[in-house]
Amino acid sequence: MNKQHVQELILKEHYGLLTAEEREELDMLLEYYEEVREMRGEIRREVPADEALGAMRLFNLEQGYENILLARAAWLAGQRRKWFLRSATAIVAVSVGLLFFMLNRSMEPQSYTAVPAPDAVVLKLAGGRTLTLGDSGLQQISLKGTVLSNHNRQLSFTGGGGKEGAGWNTLSVPAGKNYEIELTDGTSVWLNSASKIRFPFSFEAGVRRVYVEGEAYFKVAPDVNRPFIVHSGVTVVKVLGTEFNINAYLPGKIVTSLVKGKVTVHAEGEQTVLEPGREAVTRTGSPITVREMNPELLGWREGIYYFEHASVPEIAAVVQRCFNVKIVIDSRRAREQTFRGKLYRSQGLQAFMNQLTTTGRISFYWENGTLHCR
Repeated sequence: MNKQHVQELILKEHYGLLTAEEREELDMLLEYYEEVREMRGEIRREVPADEALGAMRLFNLEQGYENILLARAAWLAGQRRKWFLRSATAIVAVSVGLLFFMLNRSMEPQSYTAVPAPDAVVLKLAGGRTLTLGDSGLQQISLKGTVLSNHNRQLSFTGGGGKEGAGWNTLSVPAGKNYEIELTDGTSVWLNSASKIRFPFSFEAGVRRVYVEGEAYFKVAPDVNRPFIVHSGVTVVKVLGTEFNINAYLPGKIVTSLVKGKVTVHAEGEQTVLEPGREAVTRTGSPITVREMNPELLGWREGIYYFEHASVPEIAAVVQRCFNVKIVIDSRRAREQTFRGKLYRSQGLQAFMNQLTTTGRISFYWENGTLHCR
């Protein structure tokens, strides 16, 4: 993790300068790194907006970058008497000045890049051993205390895992693939592309608990004595037996969609009970909102992805997950376009690109293995 880059993101948030892509990146960092949350808290406590803006005014934006660095050093030297009192504030305030310079060096928007992920489904056991799971045929793996069976992208297992399987295991599904796992209680979980689930080979006596990143569809086996609990970011979903979907692709935002049964959604001290056909949206630092569910958005299990007024960066993120390609959006005009329609994974990437191109609003080209949109 590049601390300077993280600090710049936090500072830009502090002054309302984040782009949509930077907002997503910062939300992800805040969700997964306690250090980043502490850094943001320190900046909010120690750096009033007017103080940092005053530091920015000390710099001449017409100077070259090297002169800006010299001005920064001189300003710091003048603050040494106060250093022991407000060192964090001095560092951050001056960093804002440098950030302001960098933001004004070029008004051209930066390209949005989607980076492809590894292409193998991987199971990392609690003990640290990593297993690569094949796409087709039957693959059986014997551990001390359990047997894993991987059959046509579906994982099941028998036994409690023994010493090698004790603790939390992580199943990671890469971009371009999906996968199903049957847990020890009979619950089935379908994982969308670029998703993860952490689970034990044997649940505790009084509760069934898993952790999810990305998107997953659950068909929970009923058990009145052991509630099934799903953790995803700040959201906790509690059920006894039901079918529901969790979408946590966007950092800081989690959507829980109920198909059958009843679930309770908890987030940051709040809770709400969902009925079938409704979904709960939880955002970091915001109250839970409930709305009607669009069933078409759950078509990913059949390889169908529905877009409703989706921006090109949002579509690019889905295409990355579906086809594991690197995408660069070359212009602000292309980035601001929105579309409504469907992507059929079985028809391939080229067919979907052709659909978008026929609108006349964007076009695509390949360069050195990277797909560009303009």
